[in-house]
Amino acid sequence: MLARLRSAVPCRFAFVFAMLLLGVFSVPTMARDRGKPDEDKRPQPKIEISEETTFITEPLTEGGYPDYPAALNARMSEGVTPETNSFVLIWKAMGPRPENVDKGFGDAMAEALGIDPLPEDGEYIISGGDFARQAAEAESAELTEQAVNQRIEDFYEDQGKTSEGRWKAEDYPLVAEWVKANEAPLKLVHEGVKRPDYFRPVVFSPSEKEFDQGRRLLIGVLLPDIQKSREIARLLNTRAMLHLGEGRIEEARQDLLATHRLGHHVAQGWTLIEFLVGVAIDSIAYNAEAALAISPQLTAEQAAAHKQALQELGPTVTRAEMADLIDKGERLMGLDSIIALATNRVTAQELAGGGGDDLSTKIINWLFGLGIDWNATLRVMNEAYDEITVTLQAEDKELREQRFAELNEALKKQAQGVQNWQNGVSFLLAGSTFRGEKLGEVLKALLLPAVHQVDRAWIRSEMRRQVTIVGFALAEYRQQHKRYPAELNDLVPAQLDKLPQDLYSGEPLKYHVSDDGLKMLVYSVGENGTDEAGRTYGESDGSTATADDLRIRAGFFVESAPAENGQE
Repeated sequence: MLARLRSAVPCRFAFVFAMLLLGVFSVPTMARDRGKPDEDKRPQPKIEISEETTFITEPLTEGGYPDYPAALNARMSEGVTPETNSFVLIWKAMGPRPENVDKGFGDAMAEALGIDPLPEDGEYIISGGDFARQAAEAESAELTEQAVNQRIEDFYEDQGKTSEGRWKAEDYPLVAEWVKANEAPLKLVHEGVKRPDYFRPVVFSPSEKEFDQGRRLLIGVLLPDIQKSREIARLLNTRAMLHLGEGRIEEARQDLLATHRLGHHVAQGWTLIEFLVGVAIDSIAYNAEAALAISPQLTAEQAAAHKQALQELGPTVTRAEMADLIDKGERLMGLDSIIALATNRVTAQELAGGGGDDLSTKIINWLFGLGIDWNATLRVMNEAYDEITVTLQAEDKELREQRFAELNEALKKQAQGVQNWQNGVSFLLAGSTFRGEKLGEVLKALLLPAVHQVDRAWIRSEMRRQVTIVGFALAEYRQQHKRYPAELNDLVPAQLDKLPQDLYSGEPLKYHVSDDGLKMLVYSVGENGTDEAGRTYGESDGSTATADDLRIRAGFFVESAPAENGQE
């Protein structure tokens, strides 16, 4: 099971843990002198069960360690029933083996959801690649594998074009057939995402050879359905643009709102990967909504309804929910991995996805032979998660940036202290508590940059939502007055109660309108804080800077911009 972790889940924590031992605490010469201690004879450390070390004190496994998977399931399932759980219908739309996961996993998921196991065959979401392969093989049994793969590649190229703007079935007939083939499972998705709750259980496949309670680590949880959710979002987006191209505005709206709801549900999981995929799903919908907002067929009433729906949906997750994900999700996975490593239930090589009896292995085992107070490591890591949680909860962006900078500076000083010990004999003479604390400090330093990036992803997603809301307010105004407003303030109070501020600049959004009022451009300056006249990713004014403005435009020329109107 653990050998496949790096391809199944985000293994940032596990990988850096092994690298930490190799790069920071390695003393190669002494490792060679001492050799490799017998792992089976290492003394079993006493893990203190407390809020300061293990964070949770119950439930416990048969071995007396925190049962983090059970604790997560208990927290996430509280008050949720199969009838209110959106994931039940999403799972039924995917089928029992998303991404070809083994049947045992699918059966375990059904049991955890409180439903009957799904049959192997059914009307499940079929991927674009599988559909294109089936179509090619049905056309001719004599096609070579190379020819089939080319058909698949051509399909994905066409499908990518359909996500860029409105299209009709006659433009890309095979893509249209793919959309039609997925009608039944997409109906389930639409129904599911309207449910109020989202509980995606933590499950393990009983078919795994190494499956036992002692090896049920959170970092070993497979997430095949999360990637499948992103594929569903692209499918909904493709169908929405088909609806738009063929004049079915209301159907396009509902597909895009379903995409948003799917993203919001997925982001409610317990891992950073689920949050980031949820944000990516929201982004897919925002891209398509840029084309919807400038459609002349969109009525004022439809624009107002879509604007209100986006306002009511709110951010992908609130800041409190994002902090809670770190506090009660990622924290548990980190502590779970540390305890498993400390108690010899898993090796550093397994966590990192590697192996072998080379010098690296000897160094790691030599370090363990010196002795580490793992309770000290756990305390330092818990303090780190506490600090990060408080930082993420702050609503003010400048305050968060200040706190991140302060944390980063403190960690740099701690890291320098560790490096000073690296080549010194004093490290060998120091106690196990000292070594445990230093181990925790370096792990803490490796954790911070990833969390900071998550905060940036949240800001960008929320800024795109605000720009899109303004885009639909502009569409509503355009249909009512037969032109776009001369300035954004004209939207208040009829279309908007107030104008949003640019989260990056602290100033109003940028807005340009043509003299005849038929063309417009509205945008945020993006993370780099530079007004690039609406240019965005992949566009340049000839400078070396990367443009990153977040925009919606209707017929407004932007130098080096693609021909298709919209938001990137």
